[in-house]
Amino acid sequence: AKDLGRLVGQSTEYKALRRTEQALREDAPTVAKLDAIQQLATKVDQMMASGQMPAGEKVQRTKTLAQLYFRAGNYGKGIQYANQYLKSAPGDQDMQLMVAQGYYQQKDYKGAIAAAERIIKGGQRPSEDALQLLLRSSYEVNDKAGTAQALEQLLKHYPSPDTWQRVLDGYIAQTKHDDELLALYRLA
Repeated sequence: AKDLGRLVGQSTEYKALRRTEQALREDAPTVAKLDAIQQLATKVDQMMASGQMPAGEKVQRTKTLAQLYFRAGNYGKGIQYANQYLKSAPGDQDMQLMVAQGYYQQKDYKGAIAAAERIIKGGQRPSEDALQLLLRSSYEVNDKAGTAQALEQLLKHYPSPDTWQRVLDGYIAQTKHDDELLALYRLA
């Protein structure tokens, strides 16, 4: 499991995600759009706080606010409004995933794990995004068992050549004797 976590961190997808995040932070037009979204979210927030919003629209506006704050990169406010919305609509998996992603973006990996696990334990087939988030968060906190469980769930629900490759690479790296390696190749 230790090597599996290391392999996740070395995967091209994980590295691409980190490079993309950095590039977005440095792109002036993107930063300007994020600032505009933040201003819009602040105005909607002020309208809701002033009581000018009809009661029937508050639940949907709360969801909209959560989405706006997330897009603006204000994950704390986004999580706050998403959780408020989820009190009225607890089955909304997209919003639950947004909360988990918000924790991840804030580098609160334990919070991301807890939120992703709530989604996964919801009884339905877990989304691939929730499982990937659980995998990345488990890796970040060096939770070897959690990383292995997330990979196992990914293989169970979303088998792909890349996921199989990561798992097999991890097993090969852990193999200490030739007879173990031969047994592994027989399975593959």
